[in-house]
Amino acid sequence: MVAKTFAGADSTSRIQTRLLTPLILLGLTLWLAPAFGSAAILFSSDQSGAPQLYTVNPDGSGLVQITHFPGGAVEGRWSQDASRIALISAVSQAVPGIPVPVVVPQLFLCQSDGSGLQPWTMGPGAKGDPHWVPGSGAIVFHLDDSTQSLWQIPGPGLQAVRLPLLAGPARHPSIDPTGTVWAYQTLDGGFSGHARIAWGLWGGVSISVVPDGAGQDSAPEWDPSGTKLAFVHRDDTVGSQLWIFDRSAGTVIPLTSGAFHCCPVWAPDGQSLACSSFRGGVWSLALVTLAGAETNVPITLARPLVCDWR
Repeated sequence: MVAKTFAGADSTSRIQTRLLTPLILLGLTLWLAPAFGSAAILFSSDQSGAPQLYTVNPDGSGLVQITHFPGGAVEGRWSQDASRIALISAVSQAVPGIPVPVVVPQLFLCQSDGSGLQPWTMGPGAKGDPHWVPGSGAIVFHLDDSTQSLWQIPGPGLQAVRLPLLAGPARHPSIDPTGTVWAYQTLDGGFSGHARIAWGLWGGVSISVVPDGAGQDSAPEWDPSGTKLAFVHRDDTVGSQLWIFDRSAGTVIPLTSGAFHCCPVWAPDGQSLACSSFRGGVWSLALVTLAGAETNVPITLARPLVCDWR
């Protein structure tokens, strides 16, 4: 009887263990989950030759290559509902006055899984820096020609319209998710000036310039609330670092130090950023809290350049 009772108790214990183990593991997973959340980060890498787009979770899990385009895919941006991606891919096309086809980066759209590639632009001049206009389905992009200007296009093959700007040459537009404010990279003295960040109300031509002192500023990115603007500041003293501009206070705060940093994007909750960093000859995909604490996403792909975070 004793042995039988012990065996029954042991059997019950094993059943309880099998039932409780998944709950215990789930609790540990939630407790140990990174503070950066679980939304996917979109980035490009030239691991397999031509750069392609990938997604990965902040903890390094769920790494997926989502594009396999002959012309490559860079500068990807998710639509607001994350169902589509705006991207830049190279196309060989005829250019007036040039006897042979020329490779020109153009604006394309695809589904979030990389299917259904659709061209949106095919005219002369390299396209870059696509950014969705909140609530409209239109896209703003940079045209790399003699004007170095920003254009807005409402749909595939439709007429693009040049945006009116007072700050001169412009690239890398960023519009906050509410469609209230925007920012872009410009040059304060024309084409030979220093790179600065201009910002103002979306659709308006009245702009302000982010105060920063000496150096070059680029790659502005509004946070989800439209109150903080992350950007890359570069000078001979600090190198290439992430800074944050608080538009309500009118102040600028340095965020990173040490390694070379570029390509900042905000987490969906606005509490951290993802960026690309270069340290000791190695490119990494880094996560940075607003306190400046930095960790690397554990992936080994070549030169990961961050595009978006949803």
